Amino acid sequence: MPDPCSFLSGPGPARRRMKIMRVHRLKGLVIAAAIAAAPWIVEANPARADDTAPAAVDAAAAKKLYLRRSCIACHGKDGQKAIQDYPALAGQRADYMVAQIEDILSGKRVGSPDASGNPRAKGMRGALVAPDGSRRITEDEVKAISGWLATLAPPPIEAVATPLEPDKATAAAAMFAEKCEACHGAAGREPLEGYPRIAGQKHVYVLAQMKDIKSKARSNGQSEAMQTILDDVSDADMELLAAFVSAQEPIAK
Repeated sequence: MPDPCSFLSGPGPARRRMKIMRVHRLKGLVIAAAIAAAPWIVEANPARADDTAPAAVDAAAAKKLYLRRSCIACHGKDGQKAIQDYPALAGQRADYMVAQIEDILSGKRVGSPDASGNPRAKGMRGALVAPDGSRRITEDEVKAISGWLATLAPPPIEAVATPLEPDKATAAAAMFAEKCEACHGAAGREPLEGYPRIAGQKHVYVLAQMKDIKSKARSNGQSEAMQTILDDVSDADMELLAAFVSAQEPIAK
């Protein structure tokens, strides 16, 4: 049986911090330059930005779009009952969903083969992009659907036959705090801008995404920063992290 604390071996925390800093240094310089060029900015507080969902969401119209664009086929009713290894979307950040949908439609986000043998993003891209490359969904429709989903309550956490044993749960919590909390927030509930909420997300989806990012099968968005974190994370530890994340209540009680 893998040692639940195996993540504690290998490079120390200082080395990990240096790896993260190298990835973010260039982004930090770009942001600093932008702020310097805009003296009208009185206060910069990007730490945990609010969602960019529309102030007023036409829920009825957005729900019709969700049905007409076939989103329900994979993500389930109201984004709460996703099939196979597709993610639950209800309660996810609107800005994150918009970015990911656009990356899938443009081909920036692909992913490893799923059970069908096709890249994970192929099904969604096939439904929303015609053979001639034209889109079957507009940018405004993507924003409307994402804004509506963001207002919905997340689904209940998955029931598991065998919860993590206490020692493994403790090890998983410590590993999450060391490697994941800085970007995804406490228990995965309060992410930085550009990162998803992952508390209560499906175990199979979380695990697949960690593996895809580590292998570089997925390289869009913030994947590069996450790759540096996952470099020294074993398959067993990814299983542990996925189990921990999927067991967290999406909304703190």
